[in-house]
Amino acid sequence: MTFIPATQAQDAMNFDSVMGLGGMESTPKASTKVAASVTSYSNEPFIVVTELSIPDHWHAYYKNPGTFGEPIAYAITPVKGFKIDGPFWQTPTVGEGMTLFYGYSNKAKLAFRITPEADAPAEATFTTTMSWQMCDESSCAAPETKTNSITLKKGNGEAATDSAELLKGIAGVTTPSWAEGLQTRISHQQNTVTLHLKTAGKPLPDGKAYFFCDMGEILPTKPQELKKISDSEYDFVMTMTTQTICTKTSFRKK
Repeated sequence: MTFIPATQAQDAMNFDSVMGLGGMESTPKASTKVAASVTSYSNEPFIVVTELSIPDHWHAYYKNPGTFGEPIAYAITPVKGFKIDGPFWQTPTVGEGMTLFYGYSNKAKLAFRITPEADAPAEATFTTTMSWQMCDESSCAAPETKTNSITLKKGNGEAATDSAELLKGIAGVTTPSWAEGLQTRISHQQNTVTLHLKTAGKPLPDGKAYFFCDMGEILPTKPQELKKISDSEYDFVMTMTTQTICTKTSFRKK
């Protein structure tokens, strides 16, 4: 089966069905801030990032929350003179709360790629809206929504001093060297699905790896196994749920 990116990636269980596990607590203190990868824009694409700061002992959920959870919602107001792509998500981690989940502790970053067009104005304001529901090991807080704005002027497109750190960990914004020219395909047999990876001659870096499906086709409660076939070929073996094959994914390699 050919590995084809999907246009939609949302497959979360209705969180209302699990509120009885712990009840709803008063909202903990959370905050958001927005930043750009440039100090001004030229004709080149740049990135606008919103970061959610998550209080200790709480977590928020990825677009595919794993077993259950309410995913973060993220949007940007269209601006005339700019093409907008995204959102792009920070690669999540596997956590344990009321049950196993895909999500974020401490912070979560989401981003949009902005491309100035020929009619881009001399100055523009970019407004993002983020909504989330945080949970801890026994309960969940009331949902929250916050809006942030950043204003930039047309200029030389100089990179912000913290640009590299700002974009770090956000899947799809930059490509690690080992993933340049990466070819992928998916096969499955009964309840086992295998992601076949072929790099452009570069081995994967050492360390643990985990495959986050954007939808709910991979069973998060089962272990994953990365098998090295050669320095440029690998098989990632996972267990399927009863849903259809994954079509869009986030691959994490530490």
